[in-house]
Amino acid sequence: ALPILRLFMLLFLLMYQAGQRRELGVMRSLGKEPYRAAFYLAGSGLAVACAGAILGTIISFVVLGRVQAGILESAIKGVDAAAGSAAMSREALAEMIRAGIPGADALAILGAIQLGVMAVFIVIQAISLARKDPRELMSN
Repeated sequence: ALPILRLFMLLFLLMYQAGQRRELGVMRSLGKEPYRAAFYLAGSGLAVACAGAILGTIISFVVLGRVQAGILESAIKGVDAAAGSAAMSREALAEMIRAGIPGADALAILGAIQLGVMAVFIVIQAISLARKDPRELMSN
């Protein structure tokens, strides 16, 4: 679910940048170089993307911990209900469940990869918009 939310955040940021066409056109018509205009546009988008990626990763850690605790508690109740001599120990069951759920480091790496992908798209769009003629930017 979080990758889908990050996809929506990317689409929002790209729509935001497209909405900044008029301001970008004014900046360009007043003499700003294209690279400075692109830096302004990419910088504002990347600031929001970084904040969203950090917040999303923190929320992922919290949700993962709660889901993992719920799964573990449910599994232990099932084992206790079976209460047979062949039942697994609580430690073995907990380790088996933890092995199947990604850890905090995997979530952090996933967040960094998604932030990198968003940054590439944001910078590409900022550069392409900054290279356009100011009249073209202000016409729509």
